[in-house]
Amino acid sequence: MKSGATNLLELLIEHESALGRLYVAFAGVFNDTRVFWQTLAGDEQRHARGLGSLLADPKLEQWLGPEVQSRSPAVKSSTQYVNEQEARAQAGGFSQLQALAVAKDIEDALIERLSLPSRIEGCAQIDAVVAELQAETNRHRELIGAKLEAERHIRL
Repeated sequence: MKSGATNLLELLIEHESALGRLYVAFAGVFNDTRVFWQTLAGDEQRHARGLGSLLADPKLEQWLGPEVQSRSPAVKSSTQYVNEQEARAQAGGFSQLQALAVAKDIEDALIERLSLPSRIEGCAQIDAVVAELQAETNRHRELIGAKLEAERHIRL
């Protein structure tokens, strides 16, 4: 039987993978920003692999802590939302402005929802993966936010 921490980590991996697929869908729809979306998609897939590398870590339970069960519903809900947005994107249901707004909202929510502990005594691998995930999520927020603002100014 899997532990709560393993289940949560698998949900986080699926969320990162789903976000990568959404960005791939945006890349397929918006030719003028294809490279931008592909870069973000690649980052999300790397995040999923990094988190996957932690599945066998003996400090997993300690890292994710006792409130594991309370985090799982939020991650499941967010993944479902991301999957719905991917289907919408594939159907051509987004303008560039809408895609950027959705991506910004998702990246903002990641920071709020996940709030993963960033340091675990004696576990450099977890520390490195979490530091990269947090830094790149912040970078994504900034990049998407800047592109969103630029797109809004174009529309004015």
